[in-house]
Amino acid sequence: MQPFIQLHIADVSLRVRFSVVEAVRLDTDLRELMERIKQAQANRKQPQAAVEYRQREPIFVEVYGNPNLWPSPFAAKVLVTLKSTEIQVSGEAELTRLLEDVQEFLVANRP
Repeated sequence: MQPFIQLHIADVSLRVRFSVVEAVRLDTDLRELMERIKQAQANRKQPQAAVEYRQREPIFVEVYGNPNLWPSPFAAKVLVTLKSTEIQVSGEAELTRLLEDVQEFLVANRP
């Protein structure tokens, strides 16, 4: 059985089953978003592509971030959506806090 990952979205904390493999993918995508925000700030004339992470099973998880909206990675927020056949929850999360959540999960679930 997969362990739970805890995500902090605004003032809400959600726990959902999540695989270590998916957490590594999400970590990579969040770090890529941080780099794109830095690139967008360095060269405002060349917009950066948005970063989208998606997991489909066992629950749909989507994280979307637009690097062109934020002055720095530390001010950035991402849209997080969790949904199943029974429920859908969406909200903004601080990029750095979400990255911390993923890191904590990876450390706690090392093989």
